[in-house]
Amino acid sequence: MKNRKKDKSTQPAPAAGASGSAPGGVSPAARFYPFFRNRLVLSTILLLVSFAVFIPSLYNEFVWDDVTFIVEAEQYLDAYKFKPGMFLKKPKSNIKYYRPLFTLSLVTDYRMWGLSPFGYHLTNILLHSASTLALFFMVLVLCREFKVKNPDAVAFLSSLLFAVYPLHVESVSFISARADMMAGTLLFLSVGFYALSYRKLLYLIPAAVSLFLSLYTKEVAYSFPIVLLGFDLISRRFFSRINIAKYAIIALLVSLYVLVRFDSFLSGADLMKKSTVRGLSGIDMVVEFVVGFLGSYLYYGWKFLYPYELNHFIASIPGGDALHITLSAIFVLAVVAICFISIKKKENFTAFSLLLLFATIGPAVMIAIFPVAITRFAERFMYIPSAGFCMLAAYVIVLAGSRSGIKWLSWALAGALTVSYIVVTVKGQEAWQNNVTFWKAAVERTPEALAVRVNYGEALRNAGRTAEALEQFKEARKRATTVDVRGKTMSTIPLALNYINRGEYDLAEEVLEEALRDDPGVAADYNHLKGYIYIQRENLSAAKEYLSKSIEIKWWNASAHYLLGAIYHAEATESGSPEEYKKAEAELKAAVRINGKLAEARLTLAKVYLATGRKKEAVAQAKQALKSASVPATIAEAKAIIGKE
Repeated sequence: MKNRKKDKSTQPAPAAGASGSAPGGVSPAARFYPFFRNRLVLSTILLLVSFAVFIPSLYNEFVWDDVTFIVEAEQYLDAYKFKPGMFLKKPKSNIKYYRPLFTLSLVTDYRMWGLSPFGYHLTNILLHSASTLALFFMVLVLCREFKVKNPDAVAFLSSLLFAVYPLHVESVSFISARADMMAGTLLFLSVGFYALSYRKLLYLIPAAVSLFLSLYTKEVAYSFPIVLLGFDLISRRFFSRINIAKYAIIALLVSLYVLVRFDSFLSGADLMKKSTVRGLSGIDMVVEFVVGFLGSYLYYGWKFLYPYELNHFIASIPGGDALHITLSAIFVLAVVAICFISIKKKENFTAFSLLLLFATIGPAVMIAIFPVAITRFAERFMYIPSAGFCMLAAYVIVLAGSRSGIKWLSWALAGALTVSYIVVTVKGQEAWQNNVTFWKAAVERTPEALAVRVNYGEALRNAGRTAEALEQFKEARKRATTVDVRGKTMSTIPLALNYINRGEYDLAEEVLEEALRDDPGVAADYNHLKGYIYIQRENLSAAKEYLSKSIEIKWWNASAHYLLGAIYHAEATESGSPEEYKKAEAELKAAVRINGKLAEARLTLAKVYLATGRKKEAVAQAKQALKSASVPATIAEAKAIIGKE
């Protein structure tokens, strides 16, 4: 009995009476803990967070290239027909991009939503959520393969950081950048299934399919086979016999894609013309290449570590001086050293995270040196590589908590990091509301970039804020005097347009004359705008002469064709001449053939048909005009013609 009493007295006091404990002695944290070990629950949390953090994007408009790829390409999207054979069909020669899956996604959105931005943004957010879940799957598989402790914690935190990472604002908010998310999802699935194929060979099929499809999504997929081979090297399976078949399949898929695209690749000469090393040779070219290579890696490396200053139009990066070159070299060598040490010490998760980050950022570094994209540097290029950074950050945080024995501290750090990311991510979407907010933010971050200021002026002009647009064009013109002739022209043509919109035709002509003197390459725009000015001055003879010259230089100018056709129609209406009607019909047909959304051209063509006794054709053109008309007078006239059916 004494022993029993002694045993009782030495047992710890029950926790039931402790503050905050639940009935029965189980704390709320302990009660809910099992749920947070359930992968379905974790996946649901990731899905909700990745979607919720980008809800502000749902209310944004089409911005920048979205207008080109969607609004201006409406006819193409409407007529597009999906054919499975597109994966084997050679694209047109000398194109920079061949992304049929990206195009197919836009076509699908167009068929569902028309030209409503909401639907396209919804698709982008869902793609980001899919990418987040695919990363969660991949990290879980890798944790098992690399025998990582606390695999669920590492996988969940990696994916959570990825879901709210600030540098993803551009990829998610910019509809035209969705290819990064599509390619990222396919890469994560490919790596996950590829790793599983060592346990069951059948998983090689979805791995291969994902890899193949990624090639048709975005060119960054060229680096994906390196990631798969890197997994084999890090996991010490490179010399496995089964890999002969695996590598043969990968080589076959990549070769098939290269064969399809072979004639459309930009040649080495084309790249050199656009590269940062053009005009150099020998050792100078090598030095310039290395400096650009190292500087780009250092810049992106810093952005990964400090993603709090978003810039969606990066005109240039710091570098070129001895300090930056030295820091860049030290940074790259340090990363390579850490990777090798990690492999040697069997810290395979660390090694693979670094491989994923630096292999997939490689194409972006090449773009910086051989600028085939509009921007040499961009945050959207960092979407896929950021997965490697988030994996590494999560692994370090979880490992630190495990080894120190202070797990709550590591999770507090993870929580603080996540919250800081969310704040920047939500705030960063404000710049993507419309073209005015977009280019305004770009000007504030890179005021020295001429193209940014000109685009801001255009956005203001299109929004009806003429006075503000004029100030931007004037400022751009001042800054252009220290750049090049072509740069000056970029600002003077929009400036002339602005004067025209204000009815200040003398000032517009003065600017146009200066633009033509500076750069004869603007002759088409010069003649087009001069023609418009003379229409406003009711000098139709001079207007026809200028517009005809513009069309001779740039036959695809739909507006010039329309203006010329409108003049012929006005003359035909006055004279009743069949020849004038024929001329009007020819020019107006050319205009709507080039730009089917030019409602005024379609309406004028309908009037020509009506005047020449072709009522059925007139009604058809009027109906087409109504689809894109926004001016009340145009809408009213089109309806009047339709009423005569």
